[in-house]
Amino acid sequence: MQTRRSTRCLGISDAEGSSTQSPIKKRKISLSLKKLGGNVTVQVANTITPEPTAAVRLESTVRSYLGSEVKYINIQEVNTSVSSPESKCKSEPQHTCRPNPLQSTSLPVRQQSKLTDLQQSSDGYYLYNFKFILDLVLQSSPERHVIVTDGVPVAEQFKQLPQKEQQLYVRLFLRKHQWLRADKISYSDIAADLSPVLTALVHHGFLNDESQLSDPTEVLPLLQVSELKELRKQLNLPSSTGGGQKAQIIEALFKHDREHKPLFGKSHFLASVVQRAKKKVGCCVKVASHPVDVFSKITLLFSLTNGRWGEEDNELSQIIFKLLQVNIGALRYPDYEVSVSQSLFPTEESFLNYYGATKEEQALVEAIDNKDNATVNSALDKIRSSFYSELHSDAICTTSLPPFLLIFTSCWLYATMLSKMAEYLEKSGEYERANEVLECLLCQGVVCRGSRGRWYERLALNCDYHLKNKEKCLEVIKRALDDPHVRPARRLSMIKRARKVCENLSRKPVKKKRGGAKKAEEHSKFNLADFPEMELTAAPEITISGSILRTSVKPVYLSSSTTHTPHTTTPSQPCTAVTGVEGYAIHHYSASEGWPCAVHGEGSVFSTMFGLLMWEILFTEGIADVFRTPYQSGPLDLRSDWFYKNRANIIEDRLTWLRSTSLEDIGGEVERCWSCNHGTMCVAVSWELFGSVEDAKSLAVCMGGGLLARVCELFAKDFAHSCGGLPDLTLWNPAETSCKFVEVKGPGDRLSTKQVVWLSRLAGWGCSVEVHQTRSWIN
Repeated sequence: MQTRRSTRCLGISDAEGSSTQSPIKKRKISLSLKKLGGNVTVQVANTITPEPTAAVRLESTVRSYLGSEVKYINIQEVNTSVSSPESKCKSEPQHTCRPNPLQSTSLPVRQQSKLTDLQQSSDGYYLYNFKFILDLVLQSSPERHVIVTDGVPVAEQFKQLPQKEQQLYVRLFLRKHQWLRADKISYSDIAADLSPVLTALVHHGFLNDESQLSDPTEVLPLLQVSELKELRKQLNLPSSTGGGQKAQIIEALFKHDREHKPLFGKSHFLASVVQRAKKKVGCCVKVASHPVDVFSKITLLFSLTNGRWGEEDNELSQIIFKLLQVNIGALRYPDYEVSVSQSLFPTEESFLNYYGATKEEQALVEAIDNKDNATVNSALDKIRSSFYSELHSDAICTTSLPPFLLIFTSCWLYATMLSKMAEYLEKSGEYERANEVLECLLCQGVVCRGSRGRWYERLALNCDYHLKNKEKCLEVIKRALDDPHVRPARRLSMIKRARKVCENLSRKPVKKKRGGAKKAEEHSKFNLADFPEMELTAAPEITISGSILRTSVKPVYLSSSTTHTPHTTTPSQPCTAVTGVEGYAIHHYSASEGWPCAVHGEGSVFSTMFGLLMWEILFTEGIADVFRTPYQSGPLDLRSDWFYKNRANIIEDRLTWLRSTSLEDIGGEVERCWSCNHGTMCVAVSWELFGSVEDAKSLAVCMGGGLLARVCELFAKDFAHSCGGLPDLTLWNPAETSCKFVEVKGPGDRLSTKQVVWLSRLAGWGCSVEVHQTRSWIN
């Protein structure tokens, strides 16, 4: 199984190396996994000279946990005098440091296994964490009542299997749920010969064997190209049938069956093909549907909150890999209190509806990716009907769930599916049908309120540009401007469109009827006064020129400059730099204006400042249902209006403190939070953005309490819509306690409405802002 290359830093206390004369050793270990089943490199940096046996102990521990999948483990030990974040926090008694979440006893459901504990398990990390997921959902999850009827019997039956059968089943469950040839299944770490294990799993009902394989669309893909050619020859078909590629040969066989149907009776051609193909395939297996359905539901319940943060990989294999990182300390979640006041699914039926909606969404996304028009069109009416049904069901009308938890309802899923369908129909040129879907979404204000501005904007665009219905366009925009859920950037975009439409209508020439009589002039019921312009402060612009190299991906710039680090522009030695337009702009501000520090971070800079200064508020206790599992990087209400409403008092207290405290105290707060929580998962913080705590601290001081208070207030009230459109570059000068924000634009690029709004907002707050235009000539 391939995974992304991941390098993590983890801290492990080695009590075995402690003594009365020396403190407990603190280790920072960088774990690099290029692919599971490959090589593992472990780098150990000790604050004390390492013991001779440390590497041997660590290698033995890691290998015993990962199993024989790891072919080679390289242990690299390096001495360093850098103090750990924990020791740094202890040296500052004036601040309190939040405890290590992996050692917290306030979260009994978080997996807190250490390497020494995992060493005692011979399951391997796949099975170990799979069973952990089963136990956590079936024993501790607040939603366990919706799965316990089917889940407990299947889980107990699974746990009674011998270890090798459990290990093999988990591996097969993690693969695509399709037929597999037994001779192509190989896991040497489980057993050299897997045939008895496969037979036992079939006997216990966890696998299906070839006796249940009869569909030619499932049998033929199991054959290799050479076997398909041999089959074609046995059927007396010409060698030109289908050519030499696998898919073409299979399609040719189906085409032959369609073209040679008998006049009477049923064709036996495909039945003969299946019989011959199964003889060539031999033994083959597929995971049985019922256990797969049960385990899929359990996995969904375990990972419900993951998708809230836009996780790229939410498959079970990725979930298990993340649990491995948690096991060994490579991935740390914040310390917070799990508080659940009610179940997301009051009845088993409500969960089954949600589970069914997730399956429909997967099928729809696959059909859209494959441009399967027939499947998308056939699904449209069904999904729209399901959306209306769920919208008026008791699950929505009488729900006691707070609004930020409606994302876990089938109604929300159907709304997102309709939104995707509208985009697909627009790309297909079916603008009338797309508008019908958008109107369907806009007719309600219960779910997906944050998307209403985008829906209005797409509807207005379709009416104006594609359908040439100007009056309808203006009606839509007027409705949008009266909707409180439409954000400033969307408002600005639609106001510009409305004013342009009104101006075009006022200049429209009067047409004449036949015979010379003038046609009555058509007047719109809207005019410019109905769409007043937003008051915005324009940012100043500068333009520079640069030498450009055309590449196959994107153009890059050449600059005869001096090298600099990613976070400081202090020159070190002459060089010719090849960089993007943002790097070229950084060089300009360093060489021409003398800015010593710069970072290309866009919204990450502001969200990181928000996260560092509001850490305790993000993970505060006493608010029900915002932390439902131990594996969250932020509260569930952060992307809704309820984040501020649930914490209004403590947020206002922090904002007052920021406005009134000294710059030294602000820098100290950033340093304290960084030192105590560095590397901990947080949806708002990008730890890799700054090279060190000094970079983050100096920027916070340069931004000042007034600006930071405004940023934190805006992010607290509208985090979901505040992270986009921020300037590309953040420049600061610690010596002068000043900062500047720059939006960089290359040739042919222009400001988006989100960027215009943010530049105007920053300028109104008294910040130094600028638009940097780069002209280019080809080198």
